[in-house]
Amino acid sequence: MCVISVLSEQDEMIPFISWGARLAASLEMPLVLLCHLPAKEDQEPKEIKLEETQEHPLLEATRQEILRQKLEDCTLWSLRCVGFLPTIAKITAERKARLLILGQSGLREEEAHERSLETHLLKQVSCDVMLMRPIHAPEDTFNRILVPTAGGPHARAALRLVAGLAKKEEDLKWKSLYISSDEGLEAQAVGQQILEENLRKAGVDQAPRVERSVILGNDVSNGIIEEAQRGYDLLLVGASNMGVVRRTLFGNIQKRLLQEKETVDVAVLHAAPPLLAVARNRVVRWLSQIIPQMDRQARVDLFTHLQEGSRATFNFLALICLSTAIAALGLLQNSPAVVIGAMLVAPLMTPMLGAGLALVQGNLKLAKDSTNAILTGFLCSLAIGTLIGLIAIRLDITAEILARGAPNLLDLLIALLSGTAAAYALARPGLMAALPGVAIAAALVPPIASVGISLSHGQFSVAAGAAFLFFTNLTAIILASSLTFYLVGVRPDLRSDQPRRWARRLLLTLSTTAMLIAFPLGVPLLRTAPTAKNQLHASLQSYIQKKAPQLLLHRLSLLKEQGVSIAQIEISSPTPLSQPLAQEITTLTKKTLSAHVRVRILTSLLWHSELPPVRAIPTQPSSRPAAPASSPSPTSSPSATSSPSSRPR
Repeated sequence: MCVISVLSEQDEMIPFISWGARLAASLEMPLVLLCHLPAKEDQEPKEIKLEETQEHPLLEATRQEILRQKLEDCTLWSLRCVGFLPTIAKITAERKARLLILGQSGLREEEAHERSLETHLLKQVSCDVMLMRPIHAPEDTFNRILVPTAGGPHARAALRLVAGLAKKEEDLKWKSLYISSDEGLEAQAVGQQILEENLRKAGVDQAPRVERSVILGNDVSNGIIEEAQRGYDLLLVGASNMGVVRRTLFGNIQKRLLQEKETVDVAVLHAAPPLLAVARNRVVRWLSQIIPQMDRQARVDLFTHLQEGSRATFNFLALICLSTAIAALGLLQNSPAVVIGAMLVAPLMTPMLGAGLALVQGNLKLAKDSTNAILTGFLCSLAIGTLIGLIAIRLDITAEILARGAPNLLDLLIALLSGTAAAYALARPGLMAALPGVAIAAALVPPIASVGISLSHGQFSVAAGAAFLFFTNLTAIILASSLTFYLVGVRPDLRSDQPRRWARRLLLTLSTTAMLIAFPLGVPLLRTAPTAKNQLHASLQSYIQKKAPQLLLHRLSLLKEQGVSIAQIEISSPTPLSQPLAQEITTLTKKTLSAHVRVRILTSLLWHSELPPVRAIPTQPSSRPAAPASSPSPTSSPSATSSPSSRPR
C-alpha cells in the first residue's frame, strides 16, 4: 500500500509534495509522486530516476524538490494519458493506494462540475481521496489545521487522518470545529456534546493536541470561513457529495478566503467507500459495459414521455373509466378475451414507470405527479367496478374474478418481469411495439375491477385477494422499472445540492416490501409443492397396503380450479367405494396437505379373471369428475380385461 500524490502544475508542486510526504509518514507508507503530463494518447506510467536530469520542467522541478527535502521512501513517475480520471483510478487500484491526493488544476473545471469526478474516480477507487486547492506554496511545512466536524464517514475520516499526523509531529496543532444552530439557551452545551460524540465515533477523542471549538450560527459556511481566517495553514473538510466539493474548492468558501490577506490551503476529503459499495459499483460498471446505455437525447425523450403520461389529466381518467368498465363486464361474462382488451386500454402502467424514473432521478415533482395519477386512477377504477357490480348484483362471481382473488408468488414474478420489460422497451424507441404485450402480462385494471365487483357482492375475501394482487403489481413494477432505468443509463443529477435521501429510503422500503409479500404469496405454491405431493402419495400407498389392499392407486393430481386447491385421487376397486373408506382417504389427504384442500376421488371398477364377475352398476362415464369424497363416489363399469390393474374408463 502507498500514498499517491498527483502533480499537474509546477506552482502547486511544493504543497503536494510536502503534504503527501507528511501524510505518507504518518500512515507509515511509501509516497508515489505522479507527474501528469499532456499527451495525445495513453502511455504506460514511467518511473523517473532521481539521479538523472529531466527535460520536462515539471519533472525536473519535482526531482529537485525530492532531493532537497531528502525524501527517502519516495518514487517519481511520469504519467502521460488522455483519460485522466479513469487512468488515475486504475493506477490507484493496481498499487492498492491508501490515500490519493489530487489538485484542482489537475481536474478540468467541467469535470468537477459534471458527474465525471463522481463517476470515473470517487466511485471507482477503494481508498480515501483528498482534493486540494493550495492558495500559496510555502517553503516550510504547516503546523495548524482546521477540521470542521459534522458527523458522517467523511468527516470522521478527516479527523482520523489529522489525528494520525498529530501523533507523528509533536509541533502540529489542530482544531475540531462544530457549527451549532443558535437556538435555545443550551445551544452551546448541545453543540459541545455533539462535538464530543463525533470525536468519540471517529476514535480521536483521546488524540494529542486536539482543540475543540463550538461556534453558534445558522450559516455553516460563514462559521467555517470566519474560523479559517484565524491563522490556519490547512482547512480540511470531509465531504459526502459533489455539492460540498464545489462549494469548498470552487465556490463561496474558496472565494471568501482568497479575498483575505491571510490565506489558507483548502482540501476536501472523500472517505473510502465501504466494501459493499465498492462491489456494487463494480457490478454496475460491469453491467454498463454489457447493457447499451442511453444517450442524452434518449433520456430527454424518455423523461418527456413519462412526465406527460404520469399526470391525472382528463384523457387519463377517461381511459381509466373505459378500461375498468370493459374489464368489469368481461369479468362478469367470464371472458378472457374481453379482459385482455381492457388491459390494452388501461393507462396505469405509465405513471408506475414514471414513479420508477422519479426514484432513480430523485425527481420529487415527477414522484408526486405519478403518485397522484396512480391513486386517482385506482379510486376511479374501484368506483366503476363497484357500480357495475351493483348493477349486475344477480350475476354470480365468475372464475375470472376468483382467479384474481387468489394471488401467488408467480404473480409477483410476472409483475417484476413486466416492469423490467416495460421500462426497457420504453428506453429503446425501437422496442415500443412490445408495450401492448407488456400491458397484457401486467394486469392492473382487472384486479381493481375484481375488488369492486367482489365488494358489491359481499365477497370480502376475494376482494382482499384482488387488492393484494394490485398492490403486488404496483410494488414490483415500480421497483423493477427503477432498476432497469438505472442499468440502461439513467442516473441522478449529481449537480444538485439537494439530498435525495427520500428516494433511497423509498427504494429500500419497496425492496423490503417486495421481500415481505413474497412469503404470503408463496404459501399457495407451498401447499402444492412436489414434496407435499410425494408425501401424500407415499401415505396413500401405505394406507392401501395395510387397510385396503383391494384398491389400486393410479394417479394423484394437485389441481387449482376457480382459486380452490383440489387433490384428485384416481383409484381402481373391485367393488364400489364405501363411504367410510372414502372418508378415511379424505381425512388422510387433508392431514397431509391442508385442512382447506378439497378431495376428489375418481374410481373405476376393476375385474380379475380369478374373481367372480361383479355385476355392473349403471353410472356416468368415469371421465366426468366425481363429487367430493364427502358423498359416495361414482364408479365405472368393470373392465373387460384380465390385466391385474385396468385403466379408468
